[in-house]
Amino acid sequence: MSAKLKKANKMAGYSVYRPDMRRDSTIISAVISLWLEANQYRWHIAYQFKKNLAANFNQTALGNLWAVLLPLLPVSVFILLTSGQILGGDRYARGPLYVTLGFTVWAYISDMILVPTSALKQKKVLIEKSQLPMVAVILPAYTQILFDTLVRSVLVAIVVILFVDDFLISALWVVPILFTMTFFAFGFGVLLALAGLVMPDLNNITTVVLRYAMFLSCVIFPLPDTPLFLAMQHYNPFAIFINNFRSLISIGEFHSQVPLIVVSVISVAVFLFAMRLLYVVEPRLKGNY
Repeated sequence: MSAKLKKANKMAGYSVYRPDMRRDSTIISAVISLWLEANQYRWHIAYQFKKNLAANFNQTALGNLWAVLLPLLPVSVFILLTSGQILGGDRYARGPLYVTLGFTVWAYISDMILVPTSALKQKKVLIEKSQLPMVAVILPAYTQILFDTLVRSVLVAIVVILFVDDFLISALWVVPILFTMTFFAFGFGVLLALAGLVMPDLNNITTVVLRYAMFLSCVIFPLPDTPLFLAMQHYNPFAIFINNFRSLISIGEFHSQVPLIVVSVISVAVFLFAMRLLYVVEPRLKGNY
């Protein structure tokens, strides 16, 4: 659009909208716009949060009990195996503390990555036929993850009390790590969800890769001290988050500080890029133009 035409439109008191007008948005303006959309539809997001949370307790006669037990079932199996020395090792190497912290962090990251894909797939018709923004569809889908993580956090607190002799103040570094993990998982989740709309097979591929990645991320037991597996721990973002989270709570020290800083910067960059991409491509995905 020429400068003269822009000036004429401004003088006339109206704006011209183009199908690709969101392409001109910067990362910051895109993030702000998505935040404003979420705030505009906060009533819908809050309602869906309450609806999804209530569904956990109303499905069966023992709904309240199952809602608490099911998030604990996977980690409890590994705790029993390590407690019975089936997996072997000491309490910090492969014991209940190791498994509880590792699985809790792993479940949080992996589930957050998968949620946007399932949300956009289930609500596809609603997104196409309504003015509801995608961000208002994705956010309520995290209800189950937040609830499951809260339940597992209670178990984590109990295990930490039982197995950690001295809880050091440096362990509070897990708080910014938690935010970084959230940026990482949410950003990659949105990117994979958008790509999955074009390549449906990507959704199944992601699920399979995450299942195998669990065993390569030091979730249940440490990897062998060979160059190949050490490189996997050094460059695997899942292992970097899990090992540092576990090490800070167990002994109050970082496991690998430099890789953690690198993956944290990458996580923020991926999150910002994903937010801009979501904002830019949303009108076309919704079929507005």
